Amino acid sequence: MSIPARRSCAIKATVGFEELGEATGAPPKSLIRMFGPRGNPQAKNLFSVIGYLQKRAGLSLHVAG
Repeated sequence: MSIPARRSCAIKATVGFEELGEATGAPPKSLIRMFGPRGNPQAKNLFSVIGYLQKRAGLSLHVAG
């Protein structure tokens, strides 16, 4: 399974594109395309999704430099 397919499966299995769209303000169809095989999300959209998933899961991701 490709990485984009894994991302879509993970979203479908956890929150779903409808809920994620409501939480981030992005239309569900745009999110599906964004995380699809040819998707190329803008940083703003990607961080919005990651932020929501972190809050929902009670996690905090940090980048080490």
